[in-house]
Amino acid sequence: MIQLWADRTTEISKDPNIKYVFPFENRGKEVGVTMPHPHGQIYGYSYIPLKLEVELKSAKSYFEKNKTNLFDAIIWEEQKVDKRIIFETKNFLVFLPFFTDYPYGVFIVAKNDAIYFSNFSENEKKELGIILKDVVGMFDALYDKPFPYMMCVHQAPVNSEEWENSSLYYRFHIEFYPPLRSSDAIKYYASSEMGAWAAANTRNVEETALELKIALKNTKMLSKESANEIFLNQFSYTAEEYCFSPGRINLIGEHIDYNGGLVLPFAINKGILAAFKKNENKIIRIYSADFEDSLVIDLGKAIEFPVEVNWKTYILGMIEMMKSKGLFISGIDMIICSDLPLGSGLSSSAALECLIGYVFANEYYDKNRKELALDAQHVEHEYAKVKCGIMDQFAVANGKKEMGMLLDCNNLQSNYLPIELKNFTLLVINSNKPRALVDSKYNERRAECDKILALLDGFDPSKELANLNPLSLAYIEDDILYSRAKHILTENNRVKMASNALADGNIEALGQLLLASHQSLDEDYEVAGHELNTIVKYAMKVKECVGARMTGAGFGGCCIAIVEKNAIAKFKQYVSKSIKKIHIILVLF
Repeated sequence: MIQLWADRTTEISKDPNIKYVFPFENRGKEVGVTMPHPHGQIYGYSYIPLKLEVELKSAKSYFEKNKTNLFDAIIWEEQKVDKRIIFETKNFLVFLPFFTDYPYGVFIVAKNDAIYFSNFSENEKKELGIILKDVVGMFDALYDKPFPYMMCVHQAPVNSEEWENSSLYYRFHIEFYPPLRSSDAIKYYASSEMGAWAAANTRNVEETALELKIALKNTKMLSKESANEIFLNQFSYTAEEYCFSPGRINLIGEHIDYNGGLVLPFAINKGILAAFKKNENKIIRIYSADFEDSLVIDLGKAIEFPVEVNWKTYILGMIEMMKSKGLFISGIDMIICSDLPLGSGLSSSAALECLIGYVFANEYYDKNRKELALDAQHVEHEYAKVKCGIMDQFAVANGKKEMGMLLDCNNLQSNYLPIELKNFTLLVINSNKPRALVDSKYNERRAECDKILALLDGFDPSKELANLNPLSLAYIEDDILYSRAKHILTENNRVKMASNALADGNIEALGQLLLASHQSLDEDYEVAGHELNTIVKYAMKVKECVGARMTGAGFGGCCIAIVEKNAIAKFKQYVSKSIKKIHIILVLF
């Protein structure tokens, strides 16, 4: 498409009567398109349209006053503020300008001096094509449905002596005019806009830029090709090796792994991908594509940890862990990229810890997967200061494709069982409320469980809450601690019943167990919260949904729902329309 637009611009410009070539694309009934697919046209004007003329005159005036290209100034300002940038590549900036008329009015601006499609090299055309694909995919992911838009290409005039030096002050750019202001509400060009040409944006662009960033991340597919492209941009040569570490979903069994209970997690096909090449110079260079940040470690010096826990903490902690075991740590150049929503309860931290262990010591950890999980858990305890159980790390280190894992967290014995949902599927709904376990009440719940065990010392011989005799709960006088213990015991029993329901193919019973689990997590363990409760509430209003619950530690993150396969579209449309800002990110099995 990029090449076609370039060729047609060149061809149409050969007519001396044409003064402006205007490619554009429309999509969606909201902008008057009756066809379901994007509808593109190219207009050749015999004059310069008013909006473009105003834009050109403004850019020329700015240049004459400041001796600087207006578009360079815009790029510099956006990079300085940063909050409105959605992403940028080597040759283009994608952002929401503060002056956009529309809540999601994305601009794509060339960083070089291009004023026409024909000014771009073949690599730049390919780069722009990938950007457009990402932007349109991002729009579709925003509300989980085809997103209407008008896409307008702004080039310099042609066959015009007045604007023949426009390359000094003008710049090729693309403007998107998406008319939606929410999933079911249109932002009309009302009286102020139409009558006075004074736009009134109904949303804060810093806020909507963040929404688009999240939506973009939800569309990204990990591949060796995309990872190597990032690696090449960072290190100017090609990666040699790749390693993928999966995230996990816990079907049922929440907050009982650190209480010696049974859990039923499974690894998923989303996770973290590393592209790397080891070296002999004892320098580790790691670039995170998600955080757009780098970590450099000199192995000849002591490791310094960041003051606040962040993505670097988990990497540094695993390196310290491996060094303490006497494992050889080489220098490396590496990039990491993820399609796991951060802070969503899908175990991004466990995936990162296990990834680092496997990249640096794959021969050792490949034979010791249980030890990889335990070492990763130690990093959480020692460096991230989260007293987590073993489930996340064990599921990541030992997961198998399309298999659940019934794990006894008391003795780390596990059995694989197929997750066969018959005519149902499992949907994962991201609340888009990130959670940070170190800032949440996670450690508080852990401390409450320790307090319960201490209270029952002498009444019950069990060293793990999940294995208490239910009669022992009668000795707990504190109502809050009683509720916490009640959840642990009932949840452990629900895991047993859930594994039996799976084995019997009784998916309706499995769904009811998920719902009971959520109710217990909300009322007895108090870790659900408004967002997760709202998702479960609306999910269960769809009659084809047999069960739903939060997954992960709670305080935000994700929910799961078991839905009939023939009702997936209905479910997604209803729940997405009822709850703004959520994203249904996975369809499994």
